[in-house]
Amino acid sequence: WEKQESGEGAVGVGEDVSLDCMCRDHAESNDLWVTRQGYLIPDSQLVSDARTGCRETTLMRSKPAMFDAAGLVCEQHFATSLDGTKVPYFTMRRQDIAMDGGNPTLLDAYGGFEIAML
Repeated sequence: WEKQESGEGAVGVGEDVSLDCMCRDHAESNDLWVTRQGYLIPDSQLVSDARTGCRETTLMRSKPAMFDAAGLVCEQHFATSLDGTKVPYFTMRRQDIAMDGGNPTLLDAYGGFEIAML
Protein backbone atom coordinates (compact mmCIF):
# COMPACT_ATOMS: atom_id res chain seq x y z
CA TRP A 1 0.00 0.00 0.00
CA GLU A 2 1.15 3.46 -0.79
CA LYS A 3 -0.18 6.55 0.97
CA GLN A 4 -1.53 9.09 -1.48
CA GLU A 5 -2.34 12.74 -0.93
CA SER A 6 -6.03 13.50 -0.46
CA GLY A 7 -7.69 15.65 -3.06
CA GLU A 8 -11.11 17.12 -3.46
CA GLY A 9 -13.75 14.41 -3.12
CA ALA A 10 -11.41 12.04 -1.26
CA VAL A 11 -12.87 9.82 1.43
CA GLY A 12 -12.14 11.53 4.72
CA VAL A 13 -11.34 10.09 8.12
CA GLY A 14 -14.54 8.81 9.73
CA GLU A 15 -16.29 8.38 6.38
CA ASP A 16 -17.51 5.20 4.75
CA VAL A 17 -18.02 4.55 1.05
CA SER A 18 -19.65 1.48 -0.45
CA LEU A 19 -20.23 0.47 -4.08
CA ASP A 20 -22.97 -1.66 -5.57
CA CYS A 21 -23.75 -2.65 -9.16
CA MET A 22 -26.89 -1.15 -10.66
CA CYS A 23 -26.96 -3.78 -13.41
CA ARG A 24 -25.34 -7.21 -13.44
CA ASP A 25 -24.72 -7.12 -17.21
CA HIS A 26 -21.66 -4.97 -17.97
CA ALA A 27 -22.64 -4.92 -21.65
CA GLU A 28 -25.79 -3.03 -20.67
CA SER A 29 -24.40 -0.67 -18.02
CA ASN A 30 -21.28 -0.01 -15.96
CA ASP A 31 -23.05 2.35 -13.56
CA LEU A 32 -22.46 1.90 -9.85
CA TRP A 33 -24.37 3.10 -6.81
CA VAL A 34 -21.98 4.91 -4.48
CA THR A 35 -23.19 5.27 -0.90
CA ARG A 36 -21.28 7.72 1.29
CA GLN A 37 -21.76 8.50 4.96
CA GLY A 38 -19.67 9.84 7.80
CA TYR A 39 -19.48 11.73 11.06
CA LEU A 40 -19.43 15.13 9.36
CA ILE A 41 -21.38 14.50 6.16
CA PRO A 42 -25.00 13.45 5.66
CA ASP A 43 -25.74 10.04 4.13
CA SER A 44 -25.67 10.39 0.35
CA GLN A 45 -26.32 8.17 -2.64
CA LEU A 46 -24.49 8.90 -5.87
CA VAL A 47 -24.09 7.28 -9.28
CA SER A 48 -20.78 6.74 -11.05
CA ASP A 49 -19.33 4.85 -14.00
CA ALA A 50 -16.97 1.95 -13.31
CA ARG A 51 -15.26 2.47 -16.70
CA THR A 52 -13.91 5.84 -15.51
CA GLY A 53 -12.78 4.53 -12.14
CA CYS A 54 -15.56 6.48 -10.39
CA ARG A 55 -13.64 9.73 -10.98
CA GLU A 56 -16.91 11.61 -11.40
CA THR A 57 -20.12 11.13 -9.46
CA THR A 58 -23.64 12.47 -9.73
CA LEU A 59 -25.57 13.08 -6.52
CA MET A 60 -28.93 11.30 -6.62
CA ARG A 61 -30.18 11.97 -3.10
CA SER A 62 -28.94 12.94 0.33
CA LYS A 63 -30.30 13.22 3.84
CA PRO A 64 -30.47 16.80 5.07
CA ALA A 65 -27.47 18.03 7.05
CA MET A 66 -28.38 18.09 10.74
CA PHE A 67 -25.67 20.64 11.60
CA ASP A 68 -23.18 22.94 9.92
CA ALA A 69 -19.94 20.96 9.60
CA ALA A 70 -17.93 23.88 8.17
CA GLY A 71 -14.76 24.36 10.21
CA LEU A 72 -15.01 20.92 11.87
CA VAL A 73 -12.48 18.12 11.51
CA CYS A 74 -12.61 14.41 12.25
CA GLU A 75 -9.38 12.70 13.27
CA GLN A 76 -8.48 9.12 14.09
CA HIS A 77 -6.14 8.38 16.99
CA PHE A 78 -5.04 5.22 18.78
CA ALA A 79 -4.86 4.40 22.48
CA THR A 80 -2.68 1.54 23.69
CA SER A 81 -4.36 -0.92 26.05
CA LEU A 82 -2.55 -2.66 28.88
CA ASP A 83 -1.87 -5.68 26.68
CA GLY A 84 -0.37 -3.48 23.93
CA THR A 85 -3.38 -3.59 21.59
CA LYS A 86 -3.86 -0.40 19.58
CA VAL A 87 -7.47 0.73 20.02
CA PRO A 88 -8.74 3.25 17.44
CA TYR A 89 -10.91 6.19 18.39
CA PHE A 90 -12.18 9.27 16.60
CA THR A 91 -12.34 12.88 17.71
CA MET A 92 -14.44 15.60 16.16
CA ARG A 93 -13.63 19.19 16.96
CA ARG A 94 -13.49 22.70 15.62
CA GLN A 95 -10.41 23.02 13.45
CA ASP A 96 -9.24 26.18 15.26
CA ILE A 97 -9.66 24.92 18.83
CA ALA A 98 -6.60 24.90 21.08
CA MET A 99 -5.61 21.35 22.02
CA ASP A 100 -4.51 22.30 25.52
CA GLY A 101 -6.88 20.20 27.67
CA GLY A 102 -8.90 23.25 28.70
CA ASN A 103 -11.97 22.71 26.50
CA PRO A 104 -15.28 21.10 27.50
CA THR A 105 -15.54 17.57 26.16
CA LEU A 106 -18.44 15.22 25.44
CA LEU A 107 -17.35 11.58 25.58
CA ASP A 108 -19.45 8.80 24.11
CA ALA A 109 -18.09 5.30 23.74
CA TYR A 110 -18.96 1.65 23.58
CA GLY A 111 -16.98 -1.34 24.59
CA GLY A 112 -16.85 -5.08 24.40
CA PHE A 113 -17.13 -7.79 27.02
CA GLU A 114 -20.88 -7.13 27.51
CA ILE A 115 -20.27 -3.51 28.58
CA ALA A 116 -22.42 -1.58 26.13
CA MET A 117 -21.70 2.06 27.04
CA LEU A 118 -19.14 4.08 28.94
